[in-house]
Amino acid sequence: MVWRPRCVFLATVLTCLLGVSASSLAATLYVDDSGKTGFSNVQAAVDAARDGDVIVIQPGTYTGRGNQDIDLQRKAIRIQSTDPNDPAVVEATIIDCGGTQADPHRGFHVQDFTGEIVGLTITNGLAASGGAVYCRSSVLTLRQCRIVQNATLPGEERGNPDGGTGGGVYCEASTVEMIGCYITDNSTGAGADSRETSAGSGGDGAGVYAVSSLLHVSDSTIADNVTGAGGDSDSIAGRGGNGAGIHADSLVVIRSKIVGNACGQGGAGPQGGMGGQGGGIHCSRATIAATMIEANRAGTGGDSTAGTKGVGGSGGHGGGLVCLDSLDLSNSLIAGNRAGLAGGTADSSVATLAGRGGGISCTYGVIDHCTIVGNVAFGQVIDEKAEPVGPGGGVACTPQTTITNSILWGNTSDQIEGHDCANVLYCDMEGQTCEENRSNISVDPLFVEAGYWADARDPEVAARSDDSDAIWVGGDYRLSEGSPCIDAADPDYVYDFAHTDLDGRPRLTGAAPDMGAYETHDLIPVYRFRSREDAKHRFTTSESEKDTLIDRQADTWEFEGVACYVYKRAITADLKPVYCFWSARLESYLYTISESEKNRLITTYSTDRWVYESIAFYAYPEGSQPEGAKPVYRFWSNRLGSYFYTIDEAERAQYYVDTGTWAFEGIAWYAFDTSYASDESTTPSTPDSSVVYEFTGGSDAASYVFQLRAYVDGQQAQLDNATIELTPAVGRMQIALDFDAMTVELAQFHVETQWVEHVTTVTQSAVGVIQFPVTLSLYGFFDALTPRGPYPMESRGLTFSTAGGFEAVSEDETFRIQGSANVDGGKLDVNLAVGATEFELDGAAAIDDSGYPDRLDVAMDGPFQWNRSQQDLLLETTIKGHTLEIYVDSMQVRPTGLWRGKNVSQAQQERK
Repeated sequence: MVWRPRCVFLATVLTCLLGVSASSLAATLYVDDSGKTGFSNVQAAVDAARDGDVIVIQPGTYTGRGNQDIDLQRKAIRIQSTDPNDPAVVEATIIDCGGTQADPHRGFHVQDFTGEIVGLTITNGLAASGGAVYCRSSVLTLRQCRIVQNATLPGEERGNPDGGTGGGVYCEASTVEMIGCYITDNSTGAGADSRETSAGSGGDGAGVYAVSSLLHVSDSTIADNVTGAGGDSDSIAGRGGNGAGIHADSLVVIRSKIVGNACGQGGAGPQGGMGGQGGGIHCSRATIAATMIEANRAGTGGDSTAGTKGVGGSGGHGGGLVCLDSLDLSNSLIAGNRAGLAGGTADSSVATLAGRGGGISCTYGVIDHCTIVGNVAFGQVIDEKAEPVGPGGGVACTPQTTITNSILWGNTSDQIEGHDCANVLYCDMEGQTCEENRSNISVDPLFVEAGYWADARDPEVAARSDDSDAIWVGGDYRLSEGSPCIDAADPDYVYDFAHTDLDGRPRLTGAAPDMGAYETHDLIPVYRFRSREDAKHRFTTSESEKDTLIDRQADTWEFEGVACYVYKRAITADLKPVYCFWSARLESYLYTISESEKNRLITTYSTDRWVYESIAFYAYPEGSQPEGAKPVYRFWSNRLGSYFYTIDEAERAQYYVDTGTWAFEGIAWYAFDTSYASDESTTPSTPDSSVVYEFTGGSDAASYVFQLRAYVDGQQAQLDNATIELTPAVGRMQIALDFDAMTVELAQFHVETQWVEHVTTVTQSAVGVIQFPVTLSLYGFFDALTPRGPYPMESRGLTFSTAGGFEAVSEDETFRIQGSANVDGGKLDVNLAVGATEFELDGAAAIDDSGYPDRLDVAMDGPFQWNRSQQDLLLETTIKGHTLEIYVDSMQVRPTGLWRGKNVSQAQQERK
């Protein structure tokens, strides 16, 4: 089971290594282009840096020697601008690579490196691969960087004919995380032409190219990147470049925008080259959540040059994305993407293949809670019009793909292709598609404002979607009031606190979740302001009032953020109105959920003291609150003549002890401290006194080991290196701690590893000597989603250990191994997902509570251990007449090392 949005790709190992900067051993080095302070160029600072140092670059434009092809020299350092959180500073801190075709240069050359590049603009790179950043065998974080207008070189007729890959970033055999980055207007080189042999292909991955790597992208924008065209040939024309936005083997994308990317056209030849595939994303395996994939284009097939005997090139598949292996797509918008048109031929009766999947083209997938709209798959352009023969305007997939709780509407020429509807459930699909399944509907979803195809010369003028030059104008695909998709998704949906909609708000606010990417919410924020004159507080749910106070009265009112989240209407009988009163004499507001207090205020006080205004919002009275709701506390100040309300426990404690100013009046009502609510528990069932912490671990987070066994022609063979140890890239777990009962409960556990290249030889000596060299490029996941415990915790040392023993395993405890194998020169895909067969209790852990209640750390040596003692086929192939089988003989995962934890509510707020 993939732990999607939960598997936030925190490169905690960086924190451990770079955290040395807080100690006396580390240093902060400065780079100033004037040379007056610190180093005059970046390379000089890197040369002087030691592991753990931080290099801070002052605003300015850095170019020329020492500021291009910056070699990070296998160090563990961070390079950053003076304020990565200020977009103006990021835009003003520029690495100008100054690359030209005659004199190519990129920004950074990263090899065998562990560190971060933060808050820089990298531009004007031109290189054979990786126009801005070239990364190999590294653990790299790019945070809040702008990677703009970089490129790779075109192919060479007498050298490598293919255009260079990775116009912005190139990654190989690395673990790479991109957070809050802006990657735009990058390009890859075109394939070289050839008269006698095959022409070159356009370069892949104009924005990002990642091979044999783990790539995690979050909170980023990847836009307007373009891959190169295929080369022309009198023999075999080249294909256009694939994956204009991202080209990756293994990919996670969360809360990001993939917009306006375009793949190159196939080259011209007797048979035109294929158009580039995957306008937004081209991947083998991907988990994508809460992401917008919009207005991307696959490449057009190349034209035929062979008259009536020629064939135009096939259009590229997947205008939005192509996934060759497995796709897990949720809570995302796929809109206005276009598959590639087929190339032209002199004889229009000759069939050419159109690109499949205007929005999505995939082999195996799970598509859940997505809005797939306005995507186009057409065929060949004849008489300036695209013939409607392209399959799968919305989705082109196999019957094994599951599509649930989604909206497919306005896609051309059809909503879905390659599917028998058996695995399409709780969807709204235009054209009575799949209505034989009664959970599906075919009714206008009533979007707030749908996007449309427009005339390229005037975006205000609508165009036919079969106009090959039309451009996409985006819309608002939230559901308007009265939409048939509201509360129409799977009524048996199980609430998951990490499963958020495209706006970042969790599901299930009504009887059932909504179909599509957006959940209709009745929760609204209560904004809090503090008077700069008399320290009184003011609360409002009005967006216009909030904006007025911020824009026009900032000298009087200081905006303090969101106080809590409440309801704008009573969606359940348990919700009650909160009444608002105004005192002209005190210049203060009073809020109450109590009917008796409301009536007393109205009948007892004169209108200049307390006058009833209106129902402000709805909340839960004490005793009716659902799981997850928190108390809002009320205080009164005689000195200020005002009330104060807070949901924050630390703030409550602060005001409670300030008895000279504030009198505590108790719980006013129950509300939420995040922008969601649910009738389901957001964490596994735990006692009221328990607190749930979310822990993250780095490269020492777990021991992940498995043993191999090989057979040749059915007889066991010898493996000279049968044990594989995987190094974690990130670990994540949730533990509920009850300090009253002194117990510990494991709620969830997840490990995701780095890539490992494992070389071994299979030898069979039964009849002669047969040897096969095998190279495995693998990475692994492990998920345990079944709660374990509670287990007793020792009060003096805060340790918990378990006596040796076993517990029953669950189907939610899963090992997964993925990657590829090279066997005697042949490449095979590897994809193994199996459950644990044993859960063992053995070992101990110690809790460091020095940061309580916000933080806890735990040193783990066990005590949890998952095993699988059963042979599972990893790969099978035939080589030189012999059948080779390699099995995983056993597997084991066990937490180890230091895990750093945060209170779950705090961790969720930081992710927001």
